[in-house]
Amino acid sequence: MPLTDTAVRHAKPGARNYTLNDADGLQLFVSAAGSKQWHFRFCWAGKQPRISLGTYPEIGLLDARRLRDAARAQAYEARRRSRDVSADNKPTSRR
Repeated sequence: MPLTDTAVRHAKPGARNYTLNDADGLQLFVSAAGSKQWHFRFCWAGKQPRISLGTYPEIGLLDARRLRDAARAQAYEARRRSRDVSADNKPTSRR
């Protein structure tokens, strides 16, 4: 279920760090110290890297979603270019 601005505002620090999931890999990381950070997770080469998009409230929910969309597009483009390069480097069989 996507996050709402109210849920982000009311996310309070607890005894441990925790994460609130939005959609399409966007997450709000809430530290025990009280800081809130936007992260974007995606799959790349069998791993799940995490990109930090900034802190809340400097970056609001809508801006974080826009940054996630831009990062997602860059990851897609890099993956496409990687496939194109690997396809060009494959040896061709001659018969």
